[in-house]
Amino acid sequence: MKTLGLVLAVATVLPVRAMVFDFDSGAQGWTGADNDGQSPFGTGGVALSVDYQSSGGNPGGHISITDPSNLDFYFVAPANVLGNQSSAYGTTLSWELKVTGNTYDPVPDVVLRGAGLELVLDVGPAPTPDLWLGYSVVLNETGGWRKGTLSGATPTASEFQAVLADLTGLRIRGEYFAGGLGSEVGSLDNVNFAAVPEPAEVLGWSAGLCLAGAFWFRRSRFVR
Repeated sequence: MKTLGLVLAVATVLPVRAMVFDFDSGAQGWTGADNDGQSPFGTGGVALSVDYQSSGGNPGGHISITDPSNLDFYFVAPANVLGNQSSAYGTTLSWELKVTGNTYDPVPDVVLRGAGLELVLDVGPAPTPDLWLGYSVVLNETGGWRKGTLSGATPTASEFQAVLADLTGLRIRGEYFAGGLGSEVGSLDNVNFAAVPEPAEVLGWSAGLCLAGAFWFRRSRFVR
């Protein structure tokens, strides 16, 4: 029973692997969307392609979108970020952003969508033009998130967990300039999202736990 308790205790500290998008070798599946400036922010809109830049990031490569309209454009996370991301609860989402203008700030800066809910967040003042600025937000109900709109209610712990358990959308705002049609550029780099451990890592931990269990079992037979 002591061996089983040890194995279970160690199993509860399986590491959470962060998905890192440094864009040094490509866009890594990220796309864009032009939103109409109204809720919902995390779905629909006009699909956009991103431009991959092999240099000019912070450091290395990055992705960018040039403002195609009078709507608000967002960077859209790829499919491998979506699904059951329960292990990300309580961790952080971080990214770096550079924009060419910052004349307004009326819409969410980051959007999570899942389980029929949409969580939005205002991360603070608009970024300083032409400088890379880092952001880090907590992925739980204490991080300033709101339901639906920036004036919406604070989600409960169970609601936030439900969103992460069935994540269907993650969007990061790229536009902060009113009227920048054809000239405003939003650039994204170094996105880090905490996610479920990869299967290979889980198997490795399981094998290690089995060996540890076998050792303690054999030891317990001879140490009386």
